[in-house]
Amino acid sequence: CLIILMTLTIARFVYLYSPLLIPFSMATMLIAILLDRRLAIVVNFILAVAISFMTREDLTYLYMSLISGTFVAFFVSKASQRGALSSAGLLTAGTNIIVVSCMGLINKNELKVIAVDSLIVFANSLISVIMTIGILPFWESTFNLITPFKLLELANPNQPLLKKLLIEAPGTYHHSLMVGNLAEVATEALGGNSLLSRVGAYYHDIGKLKRPDFFGENQMSENPHDRMVPELSALVIISHTQDGAKLAEKFKLPYAIRDIIIQHHGTTLVTYFYHKAGKYNNEGVVDEGSFRYPGPKPLSKEAAVVMLADCVEAAVRSMVDKTESKIEELIYKIIKDKLDDGQFDLSELTLRDLDIIAKSFMTVFSGFFHAREQYPDIKIKNKMFEDNIHMLSKPNVSSIEDDTDITIKEGGLDDSGSFDTKHTR
Repeated sequence: CLIILMTLTIARFVYLYSPLLIPFSMATMLIAILLDRRLAIVVNFILAVAISFMTREDLTYLYMSLISGTFVAFFVSKASQRGALSSAGLLTAGTNIIVVSCMGLINKNELKVIAVDSLIVFANSLISVIMTIGILPFWESTFNLITPFKLLELANPNQPLLKKLLIEAPGTYHHSLMVGNLAEVATEALGGNSLLSRVGAYYHDIGKLKRPDFFGENQMSENPHDRMVPELSALVIISHTQDGAKLAEKFKLPYAIRDIIIQHHGTTLVTYFYHKAGKYNNEGVVDEGSFRYPGPKPLSKEAAVVMLADCVEAAVRSMVDKTESKIEELIYKIIKDKLDDGQFDLSELTLRDLDIIAKSFMTVFSGFFHAREQYPDIKIKNKMFEDNIHMLSKPNVSSIEDDTDITIKEGGLDDSGSFDTKHTR
């Protein structure tokens, strides 16, 4: 409504000079970027009709706004860079010039009049793009809306939160990058907002910044959980979603990102510490609720995909034998466990969607853990090393003289590349 009102107000003053100067495409571009392309086309139709009454039913303006406004809605709806808006402006200008020229020829206007009108609509298109680019950040921040431009800005590694995560919790940072790759591929296969999934994955664990050393990916030696009771350990682990939500609010992240942060564990059970508590409890009775995340469960496909990508990445990373069959088996097991636990009840994911997600994850992992053939020179060096070791270990060699020096080039046992021995069997 505010965008429509703003456009009508501008039109009220501009049409006195020329109806062709009214920046009608600004409203269409803003709504297509911020809300929805179909809604933008509907609003453009309403504005075209409303302003045509203001311009005393100027048919040139009416046809130009209807045709050009519809085209520009398609142009900008798929734009992912702010620079793409400039290209959309030029395409809109070209469309406007064609419409104005055609109407001028139909009305049998002089070529000079057609040229002047073409120049006016060209300037109109450029002004509309400039106004759109300038006012877009205001709408994004004021109404906490996400756009591809905003998401790409948040994905920049120089963002304060991501830099903080890299420095203070490097293990979590690299884990988040991998989760982002998995989530983006899976969400794109589902037809969802893949960019939102990727950026949401980058920020999903920022709550670990409060106590980074309490999470395995950031531990170099000592594990503080070894000195803690299971209940306290679970409380620390569980609190990272709430801590992340508070940090996201502090840094004014969009609500869509905050939702992923707080929903990416749903109401799942912290299994390790739950079973550990059962072993320490003499009565064997443990309150399961104390070991579950508070939720809520994922409310969108993007949040559900990030949940699965988070669990799968951590599980696969801890595997010793990373073969394709075992990774696939583990992925399907994790998905089944989450499904049985009811974590996808609110996300509208179907069984077919879950199968697509699993296959997408396998596509990503196959690129990370594929087998590689040894380079020929490495094979030769290893063969030379094995031959020398075999020679020294032959049972018929009773002794090796003191002045013997066996050299293994570029593949020996010490820094100098030599295997020096003064040994009698």
